[in-house]
Amino acid sequence: MKLDDQDLIKLAFLRDNQIGGSLDELDDAGTYFDFGAKKVTSSGVFHYMSTRNNNFSNRDQKGLVVTYDNEFFDDFIGWNGGVIDFRVGKMSIPEGTINQLEHFRVDIKSLENVNQTELHAKVLMPNNFDKSTMASDLILIRKTKGILQKPFKINLKLKRALDIMESHDLYRINNELLTKVDSKINDDNLEFETNQSGIYVVKYEKNYAILIAVLVTIGVLVIIILAASFLLYKNPSVIKNLRHRTNNLKRSMNNQL
Repeated sequence: MKLDDQDLIKLAFLRDNQIGGSLDELDDAGTYFDFGAKKVTSSGVFHYMSTRNNNFSNRDQKGLVVTYDNEFFDDFIGWNGGVIDFRVGKMSIPEGTINQLEHFRVDIKSLENVNQTELHAKVLMPNNFDKSTMASDLILIRKTKGILQKPFKINLKLKRALDIMESHDLYRINNELLTKVDSKINDDNLEFETNQSGIYVVKYEKNYAILIAVLVTIGVLVIIILAASFLLYKNPSVIKNLRHRTNNLKRSMNNQL
């Protein structure tokens, strides 16, 4: 947990908390100790025990603190199915997906969580995944022990809705292999079905087809305008005829009124 020297000394000698006790059973310590709130700066499993509350026969006080470098959501789900809600979406397991009680777990990893890993160096960076292109965090679906009989549904909330010039692609990452997965999107909500474990991530993609169509349309309009202007410049009589017809039309309308 990367405690400083003062904290380690406090734990070892119980400074400011010593009330007195007996050394017969290594409990030369007070009955109360307050270490205060400490910030956890690394992931891992940290064991602790209290010699004061250890009688070496019928009483002891031991425990462990487990910390992770990313958040996760899990549940045990059986044949009846169930739902796991997580921070940016939910996993829906339909009835009959699994025949026995199974542990389902979804991990959420940000780009910062994997910044110094092989996943970032070998998959994300070469495929231009960064803060501007990633529409979601990395969603890790853990592998189950049993065989899944049906696909389960994942709903994800994207970081923002798509711009008019954007589309989206959902990818599955497994053993450095990047594959596209079919999905549906509605505003900033994405939905897909799968029965495979792996890391899933959504990427914003520039929709160049729309951009090309807009540019072609503008180009055609510019050509039409230039051609019409050139035609009128070379044929001034056309303008005179148009003016003459316009004046005749006005007179006709006035006479009718």
